[in-house]
Amino acid sequence: MKKIVFISGNTKTGNLMRDALKANGFEIITPDLNKMSYLSTNDGTVITSGGEDISDATHMLCRTTSPNRSEIYRLAMALECNGCLIIDGLDRLRRSIGDKSTSSMERTQFDGGIPTYIPHDSDSQPIEYPVIVKPIDGKYCRGVKVCNTYKDYIEAYDENEGNVIVQKYIPFEHECRVLVVNLPDKPAQWVYVASKRNVARKGTKRKPTYVPTSVKSSMIATLDSQYVKKRQGIVGYDIGLDADGNTFIIEANYSPRFDRAEDRLDMDVADAVVKLLI
Repeated sequence: MKKIVFISGNTKTGNLMRDALKANGFEIITPDLNKMSYLSTNDGTVITSGGEDISDATHMLCRTTSPNRSEIYRLAMALECNGCLIIDGLDRLRRSIGDKSTSSMERTQFDGGIPTYIPHDSDSQPIEYPVIVKPIDGKYCRGVKVCNTYKDYIEAYDENEGNVIVQKYIPFEHECRVLVVNLPDKPAQWVYVASKRNVARKGTKRKPTYVPTSVKSSMIATLDSQYVKKRQGIVGYDIGLDADGNTFIIEANYSPRFDRAEDRLDMDVADAVVKLLI
């Protein structure tokens, strides 16, 4: 039986993943991060949690950056030494215990991405108005605002105590979410492409659940050529297309939720993701 160390908060997506893992024959290990011990040997690392030996875990999946993220990262590194496949979270954990600003910048600014920067202080001027201002630790569009003036920008900046990402505003014709599973030594697998409504972007139209084939093909070509193979794990990409058909990568989410997609697509997304891990 495959044994997976699964660390996740009590979220809808996390619970869907837990159920799918069990249904596909995984034994789920939830370690006590406060009772971890490690012993290096010639054969690897002996890892125990509260007296339970978890050295033989075959997979690890992390869906949280809790206050214990340094310990989670240490556990991931030790398991990796034993040949455990770190499915998701290792790169994200490595960034989260480093500089958050660098992490957020790396996540959004790349080939095909929207011009993005992180201001050092409130006097740092946006690229040009209008701009999108969003919290570095934002979730599901919370705190995301379109700012048309310097006054709007300062208000959004102050509301988030300066911990913001600033992006050029583009009134997308389509805005979509693409879920990709990319594991070492395997081709990247596309789980779904679906329309996505972002309430912060005025001008974004509500689109049908399924994305037109021409739009989907354009997004797939852009991601395949520029980004997908560079990021491993379970990644949710937010993609925008303007009225001229130009593709923009808004950001890559390293712990994407997909409980809403299950309802909208009438698809067992968690099961599809887990089957790609086996």
